[in-house]
Amino acid sequence: MAEERPDLEEEKNQLIVSNAKMRQELKEIEDRILVRLSSSEGSPVDDIDLINTLEASKVKSQEIQVRLTVFLFPLLFVTRCYASAALAIMWCLSVCMHVRLCVRHVRGSRQNE
Repeated sequence: MAEERPDLEEEKNQLIVSNAKMRQELKEIEDRILVRLSSSEGSPVDDIDLINTLEASKVKSQEIQVRLTVFLFPLLFVTRCYASAALAIMWCLSVCMHVRLCVRHVRGSRQNE
């Protein structure tokens, strides 16, 4: 598929890299929250920095979740293109094999006459 549709291959690769970056961002957000929680003294409710970090993390996390959801649609399209091409190739090969068998059968029948 990379040779026939390099544009789809490039798009797929970009989507995979983008997905990895977004997942890394989510991991970093989780890590920041855990650090703030573990270093918080007293009640977490009274830690203004922790609350601000949680709020900012929540917003960022929601943005990333939306981007990940949007990311899945083009990736699904590209993947379906690959699958469709593979099915088309398999179908063509199957037809070719069937035609060859028919030709052999016809040739064999003519030789017997």
